[in-house]
Amino acid sequence: MGLHGARTARHQEPTDSALKPITGSANGKKFSQHSALQLICLDYLQWLRNGRDVAEKLHCSQSCVSRQSRSCLDLFALQARKQQGELKIEGDSFLLSESRRLHQLFRISGLEAIRMEAPGSIIPATGPLSSRIPICFACTTPRNPIALTQLLLERVIDM
Repeated sequence: MGLHGARTARHQEPTDSALKPITGSANGKKFSQHSALQLICLDYLQWLRNGRDVAEKLHCSQSCVSRQSRSCLDLFALQARKQQGELKIEGDSFLLSESRRLHQLFRISGLEAIRMEAPGSIIPATGPLSSRIPICFACTTPRNPIALTQLLLERVIDM
């Protein structure tokens, strides 16, 4: 609280329950500096293609998304650049890929929401598994099918 009981503007972190630290080391830095939040922000930024949508989806500020994504890239000694509207990761991304593989296992096992791309419309989850498997939908603007396939191959999205 600020003066006279008014709330002051503060940095707002996402409210996602999957923001647990990961341990290990890479590039001389400890993974304890890396949290799931950093990878989630980077993945969502690649998936949704803009910080505003990511911030809205994760219930945080755009500066939080930018800062956490940059921290993730720094940890893995990678660079990112926009190419034809898509965020491209450059450098040796082996450790990033392994981290994404681990996070995808959590999503597939039902511990985190599965990331599902549904271009142009939302497809409601139905059937016996729909009540047990959380799904995170994103309806993005139409994109190049090759870029969508790349997100699947990189384990940024699951379907």
